[in-house]
Amino acid sequence: AADNGFIKKLKTHIQQLRATPTSNHSAKPTFVYRDLSVCSHVFLRVDAVQPSLSQPYTGPYKVLSRTNKNFIILKDNKEVTVTIDRLKPAHVLLDNVNSSESKLDSSGVDTPSPTPSAKEPEKSAMPLPEKSPILTRTGRRVHFPVKYRDFVP
Repeated sequence: AADNGFIKKLKTHIQQLRATPTSNHSAKPTFVYRDLSVCSHVFLRVDAVQPSLSQPYTGPYKVLSRTNKNFIILKDNKEVTVTIDRLKPAHVLLDNVNSSESKLDSSGVDTPSPTPSAKEPEKSAMPLPEKSPILTRTGRRVHFPVKYRDFVP
């Protein structure tokens, strides 16, 4: 009879046990810019392996249409469908935008062209002074290869 009470208590205890919730480690949260829903131009992230110091984004490209997950952009005069996680809004001035694809300077600032009135002083025909030979600490003369002899430090 004692075993019967133990079994009933064990049975009710096991029925009250609940599995622990599982975790999903593979789902990465995707950051989406708020301005993507209203911007007219976007930058496109390059997902290929690139050499160091290369730009991670190309563009700006004109947005033709958009859905919740995909954008259709005009890239090299072709319509390209791109997912939203590869895009970044481009804030460009309307004066700087071409009909197909606009290119920005790497600095993003227009550099003024040199004025034609500014004249560089002409170099006089004075002879260059003789170069003294370059010596090491021990006094030996340094002989550079022929292709490097015209280099001026």
